[in-house]
Amino acid sequence: MTPDPKSESSPRLGSLGRERGSSAPMSIDEPPQASWRGGWRYLSMVTVEPALFLIVIGYGIEMVFKTNMLVDKICSVQLNYSSEVCRDLDSGNYKAQQDAVQRLTTNYNLYCQLIELLPGAVVMILLGTWSDTRGRRLPLLLPLAGSTLKSLGLCCCVYWWSSPTLYVALSYIPLGLSGGIMAIFMAAYAYVSDDSGLRGRTTRLSLVGMSMLVALPLGNALGTVVFPSGGYTAVFALDFITSLLGIVYGVIRLTNKGPKSAPGSTQVGKVTPLSKLRRSLGVVFRRRAGGGRASILGHGSGIVLYMVTVGVNNFMFLFTRYKFQWNYKQFSAWNICNCVVSVIATCVLVPLLSYRWHIDDTILAFSGAAFHVFFGVLIGTATDPWILYLGVALSAGGGITIIGSRGAISKLVTHDELGAVFSVVGVFESLAPVITSPIYTLVYNNTLDVFPGTVFLISAAVTVVICCIYTWLATAHPAPPEAGSKERT
Repeated sequence: MTPDPKSESSPRLGSLGRERGSSAPMSIDEPPQASWRGGWRYLSMVTVEPALFLIVIGYGIEMVFKTNMLVDKICSVQLNYSSEVCRDLDSGNYKAQQDAVQRLTTNYNLYCQLIELLPGAVVMILLGTWSDTRGRRLPLLLPLAGSTLKSLGLCCCVYWWSSPTLYVALSYIPLGLSGGIMAIFMAAYAYVSDDSGLRGRTTRLSLVGMSMLVALPLGNALGTVVFPSGGYTAVFALDFITSLLGIVYGVIRLTNKGPKSAPGSTQVGKVTPLSKLRRSLGVVFRRRAGGGRASILGHGSGIVLYMVTVGVNNFMFLFTRYKFQWNYKQFSAWNICNCVVSVIATCVLVPLLSYRWHIDDTILAFSGAAFHVFFGVLIGTATDPWILYLGVALSAGGGITIIGSRGAISKLVTHDELGAVFSVVGVFESLAPVITSPIYTLVYNNTLDVFPGTVFLISAAVTVVICCIYTWLATAHPAPPEAGSKERT
């Protein structure tokens, strides 16, 4: 018998008292209706996914071509190398010039991250509490607008090609002041968590993740198709258009879902930024029954450390250019393969393990981290390009780490705490690359001539620590047995 979302309860929270109006999107836990009406109600569940899909398409375009643009701009404008040197930079005939360009490119990538993430960490706290007290819509639309302005700035840097390379980094100021890319994810996860029942929440969150995994290779592919004929101008114009469409969709489709208070909770209509900060931190660090606080902190640590490991992806394109002389087409082909395999693995593993077999979210997250260890080791020690594809195959399930942890956290807090807890976790997610990116950049630049894959081995070592955290959570704070029985009834 399928549970009724209105009466769902969590063993550590008690009854959540979900109330749904007739206009609210249907929970994934509700049984499908006959004929076209059931299909329409399932379609009505789609909320933030298209907006994320459009934004991540732009991110997929930017992922390859921003770094490629920096390489070309630094080579031709900042270092003033000849067109012959810049064209054959990765041929092996200009090693000194290649090293100089690579080191400057990693530095400018770092500047972009710092400009986005440092102010974004502060803004995200305010957006998270706004999400819980005023509504879910603005915290999602604001960073979408910032992303669109960032894309417009990159277009300007390309159009005025002789402009200083630093202007590329300055294009990230609007995105940083609006919360950054992590604020988009935080707001989306809070929106979806508030709109789904306990049993189906991990699956709903995985659908959000899958929409992004599908969009990423699509963005890579679109950029690869457009670039030969339109160059950087067409590529970043496409980035701008997809971001703008994401805002238009969000304005039309998303509703300003008001706060849902759990029984006994209190809401304050007008609060100051300082009280918002105190409240958000209090949600995460206050004592909870059944080891809830330890579980939230453990899963939050797992998410943050996972983002530390993901930070090495910023070096992937430069690494393949340096070690295997790949161009943007070869890297895009590999990246598309990586994303497609991850999507397939997520589509199969999450619904099967979480929704059908009721595997605990902690075990789900541990499995993903174990897969991810293989990625860092194989990429870092690769001697031939085919090993990069082997790394993709063996680490296919790595993406379920964050899905499992976000699902677990969302089940440990009440609905009026979702935005706050995801914003705090998001802040630490944003701060993680701020702290580790300079370290990765320093390591990469200093091991470039010795062992350029060092940063990927460091990533694998951090992932082992993540596995240890999930092992502790699974043994010291296992999910209560009654959770499974209640969700199965």
